[in-house]
This record gives sequence, structure tokens and C-alpha cells, in this order.
Amino acid sequence: MANKNLNEVTTSNKILANFELLRILSMFMVLMLHTRIPMTLTGTFGELTWRSFSACGVNTFVLISGYFGLKPSVKSWVHFLLPPTFYTIVLCTINREPFTHYQPWCSWWFVTCYLELLLVAPFLNNFTIESNKKVHTILIISLTIINVYFGFICQTNEGRTGYTLMNFCYLYTIGRYIKIHGFSNKSVFVRLSFLMLIVFANWLLRYCNLDVKGITFYYNSPLVILQAVSLLLVFEQIRINKVNKIVFFLSSSTFSVYLISDHPFFRYNYYAELWEYVEMISINHFFMLALFFNMSIFFLCILIDKLRCIITDRFEPYLVELLKSSKNTISRMIIEGKDTSESK
Repeated sequence: MANKNLNEVTTSNKILANFELLRILSMFMVLMLHTRIPMTLTGTFGELTWRSFSACGVNTFVLISGYFGLKPSVKSWVHFLLPPTFYTIVLCTINREPFTHYQPWCSWWFVTCYLELLLVAPFLNNFTIESNKKVHTILIISLTIINVYFGFICQTNEGRTGYTLMNFCYLYTIGRYIKIHGFSNKSVFVRLSFLMLIVFANWLLRYCNLDVKGITFYYNSPLVILQAVSLLLVFEQIRINKVNKIVFFLSSSTFSVYLISDHPFFRYNYYAELWEYVEMISINHFFMLALFFNMSIFFLCILIDKLRCIITDRFEPYLVELLKSSKNTISRMIIEGKDTSESK
């Protein structure tokens, strides 16, 4: 199995729709994590449940990338970099600020780490495809020691919070393992039971004030990693037949939900005021209102991104072709220069 070309992903909508739905859920979890819950509600059942459920959103998003495998190309780079560049230019224009004020690929920590992951993904792909199950397992164990033990437990330079390339590479490698080697137990009930157990453990640690070193919310925490893995395993066994078009319509813009809602312009100018407004409406029904507002933000960002696509989709193919031509020209010049030097 290790020698099989596992970069080929099936195009069956029935199979892919479950992961696209998971992508939507993961992004909604991120919105939930960004919700500013009032201090008066800290430690309540609602706050504990809210935080415990949504702790693994970012990790799950990266696991999905590892499951299918990233295939960096000129087209994929342009497709990934265009939205943050577009929104940075638009927001700087609206706010009458220079374009250099918000760097389009560094204003979001996730975008920066994901760009770094794109750079190393081809090497991770080659290693995981060509190695056998034992070697792949050893790699995950080694990265666990670096990312979880040294990073999370010892809090060394590897990063104690998981906002790092190391954690992304670790999650990506686990995602590749699940895709290539799989898990023997295919029961949805067993996988769902394990997921609920992990979520309850997260909830209980928060309830008992045993959140040592951020074990319930840091992205390289073993508890949060296990929660993301178990969530992915549950959705791996789910089949969706009737709402494929809706799922794909929403999932294609989930990344922009993050870009818009967590851009510094909104985060520092409007986001805090939004949750203060929700708190003012009703503190007793805060979580119900927060759920409604997060859903509203989600769909509003989807709508904005669809409008963005109308603009950028027109020139994206031309930009890709231009960059491909430039790439080919540079490659040809390098080859010709090498041949000239060798002839001398």
C-alpha cells in the first residue's frame, strides 16, 4: 500500500461531501473559539461546553489537508494567496491605510503557518508515500516527542501553544497516516463514543480547574490533538447523499470566513463591540444569541466571498498562466546558463 499513488483523490461527491461538511464544522468551531464570553459566564456549564466542543477546530482543518495531501502548484498557490491579498487590499482601502499596514500573508498566524506547510508538504508527501507503516509510525512518534513533549509539556522553543509549523507538520503527517494506513475499527459508534469521551475529558478538566499548561485548548495539547483525530475518524465513516451541492457551495468559501472574521481590522475595531452588544441584549441567553450571531457571521462571510469570487475568478486564470510562463522562462534561462558554463 505504501507504494501506491495515494495522492489520487476520488472525485465521488458522496465520499468527499463528508469531509467538506467537516471543513464547514471546523471553521464554525473557530468562530466559536473567537467568541468573547463575558467574565460573569466563565466556569458555567454553557461556557465549559462551548469551549470544550470547539477546541479542535484548527487542528481538524489541518488534519483534513493531511488526509488528502497538499499538492503545491502555481495554481494552488495563487488560489490560496489571492483571498488574503484581496481582503487586505479592500480593507486597507476602506480604512484609508497603506497596503503595507496589514501584510496579506502575515496578518493571520494560520495563513503564515499554512504557507510554510505548503513549502514542506511535497517532502512530507514523498516520505509518507514511499515509507512503510512502521517507518511512518516511527515518524509520528518522533514528532510527538518534539511537538507534544518538548513543545507542550516542556514548553521549549518548539512552541508550547501549537501556533507553529511544527504542529502543522505533525498534524499533516497524522492525516497522511489515517489516509494511507487507516484504522481497523470502522464502527461509527465506536469512533463517536471515543470522540464524546475526549470532549467530556476536556469538559471535566475545565470544570475541575485542572487545565494544566493549557491542556484543554492549546493546539499541540495531546487532548486537543486526540479530539481532532477522533472527529476526523467519525466523519470518515459518514456518507452524505442529498445535500452535496449545498455542502460544496459553503465549503468552498470556509477559508474566507476565517480571513474576514479574524482580520485585525475587524478583530480590533468591531469584534469586541459585537460581543458586548450580545451581552447587553441578554446575559441569560448569551450562548443562544452567540450561536445565532456566529451563524449570521458565517453566512455573511460566505456571501461576501462569493461576491469576491465574481471579481477574482475573472483574472485568476490569467495570473496563473502569467506565473507559469515566468516560471518556465526562468527555468529555461537557468538551464541555458548551465549548458553555457559547461561548454566553456
